[in-house]
Amino acid sequence: EGAYCGMGKQEHHDLLAVWKKSWEDKGWETGILTKKDAQKHPKFEEYDEKLVQLLGGLRNDDYNRRCFWRWLAMVQVGGGWMSDYDTFPLELDAKLGERLADEEPTFKSYCYIAPCLVHASASEWDRVIHLMMDSLPNEPKEDEFISDMNVFGRLGHSGIVEDLWTVKTLTIPRYEYTIEDDGSLLVDCNAYANKLAVHLCHHSIHMAVAENVFPLTLAVDNDTKEALRRRAEAATVLMGDYNEQCTVSVG
Repeated sequence: EGAYCGMGKQEHHDLLAVWKKSWEDKGWETGILTKKDAQKHPKFEEYDEKLVQLLGGLRNDDYNRRCFWRWLAMVQVGGGWMSDYDTFPLELDAKLGERLADEEPTFKSYCYIAPCLVHASASEWDRVIHLMMDSLPNEPKEDEFISDMNVFGRLGHSGIVEDLWTVKTLTIPRYEYTIEDDGSLLVDCNAYANKLAVHLCHHSIHMAVAENVFPLTLAVDNDTKEALRRRAEAATVLMGDYNEQCTVSVG
């Protein structure tokens, strides 16, 4: 609901549809977390009340509360893989996902401080959200912006990250294209090599527009507002280009 990250409700739904298709094309069964999932967690009311107190009146406070809810929801659905809806698979098909899930039982983030691609058991999801919530102040601070990404990143930079979870930066947050002599765009397959997924966050949109590698023609040059509204289209184009130019068919 609402307009966040430069998109309206329909544009969010469009991006979600592209996300769903991209993962299912790689053999995954997808599921969408809901508030009802999060509300089943025994700490939901306590934690949400704290978030309302800390985030109330701040820009995008509802959006950031929902970002915390997903951690609680992952506990209640039994753990497993979670991907942001602006994160799309490169080499991470379902078979590789199964192998990685079997490697070790600890909480694993493949996106470093942004929890855009994570795997953990339900108990590990529960452990980390408790750590995150316990690290929050009891009263709001004017100079502190609170989001699950910031809290996750702050704990990760605390110097004891090895004791908290495993970090493997195997995602890439960029539209990786090279500009050919005729002005056309060609995917930089080397940049995407050995990466599990691409995180097409709103910052990546700004960077792509600034570097003239956004894969859509905009009505007005360098119009990041239009580019943000068209994230679903841009993701579709990138995934199509990647699959055509960077993957090898066998059989």
